[in-house]
Amino acid sequence: MRKRLKVLRISSMALTLCALAGCMQIETRVKLEADGSATIVERIRFSHRLLDMKLEGSPVADMNALLEKPQAEQRAKQFGEGCQLTSHEVKAVRGGKEAVSIYKISDLNKFQYASPYLAYLDYAENNVIRFKLEPVYKSRPYAGAKAGQMSVSIAYQKAPKGLPAPEKDKPLPPGPAPVEQQVYRELIPAIRDMLDGFELRLTFEPYTHITHSGLYLRNRQAKPREIDLLWFNDKHLGKYGDSFMNNEEVMLGLARLNFGDAEIADQVGGGASNDTLPVFHAYGSPFMRWSPGSEIAFAPSRPLFDKLFEGKELNYNEWQEKPTDKKVKAEFEKIGAKE
Repeated sequence: MRKRLKVLRISSMALTLCALAGCMQIETRVKLEADGSATIVERIRFSHRLLDMKLEGSPVADMNALLEKPQAEQRAKQFGEGCQLTSHEVKAVRGGKEAVSIYKISDLNKFQYASPYLAYLDYAENNVIRFKLEPVYKSRPYAGAKAGQMSVSIAYQKAPKGLPAPEKDKPLPPGPAPVEQQVYRELIPAIRDMLDGFELRLTFEPYTHITHSGLYLRNRQAKPREIDLLWFNDKHLGKYGDSFMNNEEVMLGLARLNFGDAEIADQVGGGASNDTLPVFHAYGSPFMRWSPGSEIAFAPSRPLFDKLFEGKELNYNEWQEKPTDKKVKAEFEKIGAKE
């Protein structure tokens, strides 16, 4: 009985979080400018059902306040040193209200945001990332960025913790007890209802097309101009073509806030070749397929070339540098962005 009460308390917390998420859409687009600065466009939409919700004991007394300018100004401070709110608008939309905020920051390297990698064990206390923008002077191995390119990668303040992959031919650790699983199974219909209309998206958009990335780079032949780091909504499908949220094992993982669950990792693992799947990188999960990392590569703009590449030598050897490596002088006409 004592264990069941504990499970019920945990389930209640999960359901409360889902209630807050219901009919909520948050889209954040990080646009890198040619000079290395960034424009952040944030779109937050709440349904009338969510705006009318009152949660006893919640620090959020009025959901409407989260859409107003003071909250946007507070987020600008959290986004990093020198970030400024340049535009803010709240308007009525079908079924609710929407706030569109635009921020500017002078250096992408100073921008910080909530991590899109939810499966790490220490996510609760280690969930702030930075966008690391740097030049590449020597080609990187394993299909990494090439010499003469700009690279953007995700950097943590401290290394995140994940579960190690299970040892070969060793049994997996035991999962939740059947009674605990049953409690969550009974919550699934309510959680599905709460997630109706839910969307969470984080997109990076450089000033030119992306040449490659270890992340999901869909439509590779069309010189993509953006890449999603996280994108999930209630319309995404699973790997077999049915609704992602109709998969009971996926929903059990979501209900338990276990984003590294084996079924979730398996379902989203084919996102690079299937654009109906959610964009979710289950870093930290022992069941995640191998990935070459989060690097995003593209050509330098003229201002970034003048600042970072002018007078530098490039080494196209991907492996350990050797005295015999042929180095070439960086020339904008050969490596620079043409757009």
